Amino acid sequence: MTPSSSKEWSLHRSQDGSLGTPARLRIARSGDDDEAKRQERAIIRLRTLGVIVDYTVEWGSGSFGIELGRVDVSEMDERLLDYVRRTQPGRVPRLRSALEADAIRDLPTRVVNNARRITEFIYETIVGSRRRALESMTRLVDDIPRSESADFHIRTGIQAYLDIKGRVGEALDDLLGREFDLEEWTGTFDGIVTQEDAGEWRGATARLLESAPDHPGLLLGRALAEAVTPTGDMALFASSVHEALSLGASRYALGRGEVARLCEWMTPWLHERRPAWAGLGYLLAERSLGTDHLQHLERPERMAIADRGRGDALELGVIIARRLARHEETLADVASSIERELS
Repeated sequence: MTPSSSKEWSLHRSQDGSLGTPARLRIARSGDDDEAKRQERAIIRLRTLGVIVDYTVEWGSGSFGIELGRVDVSEMDERLLDYVRRTQPGRVPRLRSALEADAIRDLPTRVVNNARRITEFIYETIVGSRRRALESMTRLVDDIPRSESADFHIRTGIQAYLDIKGRVGEALDDLLGREFDLEEWTGTFDGIVTQEDAGEWRGATARLLESAPDHPGLLLGRALAEAVTPTGDMALFASSVHEALSLGASRYALGRGEVARLCEWMTPWLHERRPAWAGLGYLLAERSLGTDHLQHLERPERMAIADRGRGDALELGVIIARRLARHEETLADVASSIERELS
């Protein structure tokens, strides 16, 4: 890597050379190339946090010249938030909450904690991006029809992937530039109506998931596009919804109430556009909401039952099974209460 500066470094720290105090020092550079690269990556991350202001690679002496900066816990936290905000602003609220909940204000310990946070964020993004890219290529190949339309299918898929300036791509780019807002995303999902819409969403989400591999909005968009596509992949739909709800809660500050509202919105959406998959939507919602899923899904359940003509046998079967389970639990509670009164 090109040295970041050509200034000369003193061999020793200043007398007051502790973390948070401007100072210059040298640290030995490993003779092992892989280890030296890891050292430099660590230095770059500390520079991002403001702990290090500048550094050089001293090839002659086999060391790194490092300039420590004047930084405190609050400033370092803000630098970390700014770094995440530049690439995935939707993750900022969750990270901010974690930083505010971290009671450790000792600077050296906080440096280690924040260095761990930025490293985890980088690797989650890198690994996730590579996985999404491989998924996109594999899916394009697997979906090729065994007919003369194969070339057209491939061209259409690539065009949808590369259509950065398309209507859907522009809308998603705009949403990704802000913190995650559930109402904005569900309003956008309502635009997935036709197969043409679904094709645009498939391409746009495949491209954007490579840079934001865990974004709940993109994952849900990909899932719903599969639902609108007649030959859509049900397994991809299920895995995308599950990831969206679980990662949304763990990384994007998607609260339990928001998850519930999302499930309340999704099940009628599926009932309208892909009734055969609506039952699966209820099961995914139950998995995410846990024991209190019934109270959140009662309204869409009633709507589906009242609209039997448009429903699907599996959807109605799931709803009935859930209602029976609720009544069994109620009866069991009543029976337990009677037993306690009699004993």
